[in-house]
Amino acid sequence: HYIFSKDGVKKEAEDFNIPFLGEIPIDTNLRIQSDNGIPALIDNPDGEISKKFISIAKNLKKSLD
Repeated sequence: HYIFSKDGVKKEAEDFNIPFLGEIPIDTNLRIQSDNGIPALIDNPDGEISKKFISIAKNLKKSLD
């Protein structure tokens, strides 16, 4: 599901002239992990969602350097 339409967040970032750091897809497992208070990086550190969180964190670090 695309809450902000496909590539909507990227377009908004461009419109506001701010860095696009990445996006996290809507995922049933992520919702369950969140509801249970277990971060995706702890519950499934090698999963796709975890990789996306790490990528966003790296992009954030780059934008702050």
